[in-house]
Amino acid sequence: MKMTLRVSSTFSLLLILSGCQATKDLTSNFTSLASRSSQPVIQALPSEYQPSLLAIGKERDVNDYRAQGEGLVPIPALTKYLNDLLTKIKKETGIANLPGTVYVTSNEGLDAFATPDENIFLGIGFLKNLETEDQIVAILAHELAHIIYGHHESDMVGNLQKQLQQTAALGAQVHANLNAGGTATAALSKNSVKYLQQMQLLIAVTDIALLPAWSRKQEDEADALAIDLATKMGYSYSRGMKSMLELLSTEEERVDKKKAEKDALLHAQFEKDFKDGNLKLDKVFANVWGTMKSQLSSKHDAAVLRISTTAEYYEKFYADSPQKTRVHKTEWAQIMKNKSVAQTIVHYKLAYEADDLRIAGQNTKALQLARKAVNPPTANHPFTLRVLAETQLALGDQKGFSNTFAKSASSPEPSWNLIQLKANDEFIKGRKTQAKESMEKGFQYFKEPPSLRPVMIGFYERIGDSATAKRMKTDCAFRSLLKHENCSKDGK
Repeated sequence: MKMTLRVSSTFSLLLILSGCQATKDLTSNFTSLASRSSQPVIQALPSEYQPSLLAIGKERDVNDYRAQGEGLVPIPALTKYLNDLLTKIKKETGIANLPGTVYVTSNEGLDAFATPDENIFLGIGFLKNLETEDQIVAILAHELAHIIYGHHESDMVGNLQKQLQQTAALGAQVHANLNAGGTATAALSKNSVKYLQQMQLLIAVTDIALLPAWSRKQEDEADALAIDLATKMGYSYSRGMKSMLELLSTEEERVDKKKAEKDALLHAQFEKDFKDGNLKLDKVFANVWGTMKSQLSSKHDAAVLRISTTAEYYEKFYADSPQKTRVHKTEWAQIMKNKSVAQTIVHYKLAYEADDLRIAGQNTKALQLARKAVNPPTANHPFTLRVLAETQLALGDQKGFSNTFAKSASSPEPSWNLIQLKANDEFIKGRKTQAKESMEKGFQYFKEPPSLRPVMIGFYERIGDSATAKRMKTDCAFRSLLKHENCSKDGK
């Protein structure tokens, strides 16, 4: 859904497109629930919820996400509205004490996913594109279904996540080389640093590692239960689940087009700088660049596959049902008209536009939009401040960058990406102690989350603190079941 000096959050779209990324099933005999079920799946739900064995603790899980990508969006009115809706959905399952909490992320794409700790993350890009409460109920019910069914623990998801973790490890490797300034090989040129910075935040370490790639069977199960719950609550299928999936399908096409444009822009600049002799291509940088391009080329099944299976399921069990449903458009319109919510969405749109302009080299225009985006209620948001700081850095405004960083550091929701940018800036200037202090302070602020451990290992390796790196590798492997393989890779 996802995930940078970020090559814009547009690139996070490539990796988190619809949050629940449906992949091709490993078997060739996939049959939909509509074909093999004799009753709605809601009639066979367990009476009790079984917590996931992969859970790391709810608070720790939230901190893990806050530290990755662009963090969370402090938007109280919308967050309360979403959690109130989720509470109603959970009640309809009949499962006692069913957990689940919703958080809004700053991802621009149609991003929605659930974690083993029963947390549901929705991208603000998804929410701003919805038209009815029926759609948001379909999304929340779908993510809740993944939690109920324990899909995180399947062998398939585990195997696919391991593949995605290789990209997470790459992100940490890029970060390590940034902070090292190339000391492990040859000194990196200014342009090499620029491209590494873009790649580091483009990959956005655990925006990738966290998101499960569900099988078609799992997506079918989650969609079916979502339809059952939404219909039971009186929500429309055609203006809910169906229209939401159609929106996803349209977005996939838009993102593919925008991805091609962004890829072409970055690659063309890379080739030009290399040809003109402005880019010093050391071995590490060359390997990272090539791997980054291959990692971003992966594709996922289109939402259109889910449109047909959900239609089949709804037709079989609810086409002739006496259950009355209606479209809930007014409710959603009201929350989106809330002054704080509306202004937040407008400012995030400005920030995304500013990021795109900066990537295109139009830094002056980017700065104008970025400054508008850091007005209330988003004056202290991690994403808007990161965009402003990065644009200031691109313009050589060191004082402005330092002031923006200080503002972010003192805000209730600081930006980890900005902390990394600051540390890199310090390191390039030869202030290794200050760079280390910035990294460690940020790591501790976010409660030492699993997603940042590989990053810190790489950092310590590159600054020559092998003892700390070794201790953290051991600790990392024990603390993080899903990311333990990265613990031994990132320092290399």
